[in-house]
Amino acid sequence: VDAFARHQPRTVAFDANLTPQVMSEILQECQRQGIPVIHDPTSLPKMLRILPAIQKHQPAPSSRPLITHYTPNNFELKTLYDALRNKGLLETDHWWSFIDSLQLDSNWRNSVERLAKRSGQEWISQEGIAQMMVSLLPWVENLWLKCGDKGVLYLGIQEDQETNTPIASNRTSTKAIHKLPLGEGQAPRKLVMAHYAAESLPSIVSTTGAGDSFVGGLLSQLNRRQDWAESIDQIVHTAMGCAERSLMSERAVGDVEALR
Repeated sequence: VDAFARHQPRTVAFDANLTPQVMSEILQECQRQGIPVIHDPTSLPKMLRILPAIQKHQPAPSSRPLITHYTPNNFELKTLYDALRNKGLLETDHWWSFIDSLQLDSNWRNSVERLAKRSGQEWISQEGIAQMMVSLLPWVENLWLKCGDKGVLYLGIQEDQETNTPIASNRTSTKAIHKLPLGEGQAPRKLVMAHYAAESLPSIVSTTGAGDSFVGGLLSQLNRRQDWAESIDQIVHTAMGCAERSLMSERAVGDVEALR
């Protein structure tokens, strides 16, 4: 808390190497001060250390979720989803109230299925990935799902502002967009899902550090852009570029000078 008061961080990022108590205190203080948080699960053995903080938090439609950005891979997403379900956290009145406030209907489901088909990623709907991601929204505002050679799948709640920001590359496919109902005192918001395809690489030297490089690139880009949602395609393009350069390097962090 003292460090937050001295430095007033723009964004706080942490992984699951910390103790559950420390993670809980970080999240509580950041929420109190309105500081965005990025959390990376780190590994399957460590990722559930975040559960005590989630269990303490009672989500409400009128409040911002506990975690601003969460960066799991497919296995970590499924592990957290199963843990929340087993503890009954996906059946509480608070959870139902939040999910119900989104008013997701057949139009949303159809748009997700279209996104999956057009991007050639039918697993998004067939394996229940979209449903799992939506189930985390009471606690996580933006999910960045790292899918290996299948790219990145984003789901998040954004302010509903009309922008003409050009797409940075051909990574992105059709986006599923759902305008959220207006809550009392809330600005217009929307729920967005987008798939970003991985580029074909000439060779893969090592996978060590690729996930961390993606998160580092993501954090760097989010810190540079106050209205980051207006440039989400460029942000993902850069973060994925960091991961790809790691994959082609003998070092955990590849040469990212061209991405600066």
